[in-house]
Amino acid sequence: MSRKKSKSESANSSGCFLIFLFLIFIAVFTIYSENNMNVNYRKYGSCLNCQMHWHQVSPHKTDISKYNIKELHDYFPLCEKCWKKLGTAEKRLPFYRRLFDECNEKEVRYDENDWISIKDAVLKEK
Repeated sequence: MSRKKSKSESANSSGCFLIFLFLIFIAVFTIYSENNMNVNYRKYGSCLNCQMHWHQVSPHKTDISKYNIKELHDYFPLCEKCWKKLGTAEKRLPFYRRLFDECNEKEVRYDENDWISIKDAVLKEK
């Protein structure tokens, strides 16, 4: 003989089912977002060399705070791994210049004196 479910048991099972669906939605959304993370992000959201997003790798932050460039304190076009892999400031400079140019194209306006300061900071880094 089957027992008829009470209203509270029915509400509990409906609530559990809704929570289950919500968790499935969150899982699918998270997986989709992580797989497509670099597709729509601008380049300042990832390493300009390997294209890995900053939530996946650690940026190498070049300290430019002493140069007083329009509220910039750190400058990071490269992740730590790529910064080390490139080895020399001369090999890294094109990435710093690219970030500088992209910022100027889109929003912030820096002048060539700002670039000279950034270049100086990169060349002094070891």
